[in-house]
Amino acid sequence: YGALPTPADWGKKGKNGYWTYTFKNWVYNADGKVKTSETLMNIAADHTLTAEYNSKWHEDSCLADSTLVTMADGTKKAIENVSVGDVVRVWDFEKGAFSKSIVAVIEHDKAEKQIVVDLNFADGTTISVITAHGFFDVASKKFVYITPENAKSFVGKKFLKEIELNGVLGYEAVTLTSVKIEERTVGTHSLVTANSLSHFANGYLSIAAGIDGLFNIFELTDKLKYDEAAFNA
Repeated sequence: YGALPTPADWGKKGKNGYWTYTFKNWVYNADGKVKTSETLMNIAADHTLTAEYNSKWHEDSCLADSTLVTMADGTKKAIENVSVGDVVRVWDFEKGAFSKSIVAVIEHDKAEKQIVVDLNFADGTTISVITAHGFFDVASKKFVYITPENAKSFVGKKFLKEIELNGVLGYEAVTLTSVKIEERTVGTHSLVTANSLSHFANGYLSIAAGIDGLFNIFELTDKLKYDEAAFNA
């Protein structure tokens, strides 16, 4: 019967994501009723075969154009200029210290209308998020995903930001003071680092959405290091 047909909206982007499909099975029309066929044998020539698919919606998880990613040497690079293989600053939870890691995956999407969440912090920093992005909540010592639906609930909470004083690298807890949600045209970008998975966006420790289950696994000590007893349990 030739190649499988391709659904018309395969890879088609919506406002905040896109569809993909995997082949499920064939169905055929017999005597005016559509039935699932376990075999293509003995199907009459005048019966119509139709491919049935499992669909999956993939949400974009992105930061907007001009978000600054901290490189391994401490310089900043706009996220739209970051490439796979670049070396960026991360936090190593095994050592409880700053470290570096290569960018393993990065996705750049052209500018289009998106629902954008502007996160405004007490130090004057603004980070623009599309759909969802993870930030390190200091009180819970875990990454939390901030979305248009829950963003306002995080106002007043503190998030981890890198700082450098007199040449010494450290971090501080900065309060999220307000949130603005609006639709506007932006380019969107998402990155994942090897091993650590995380990166610093506009100075704040963050992590891409869509990788649930790969982090927040072990409890952390006050030094933001894996609790060894729990880690080795």
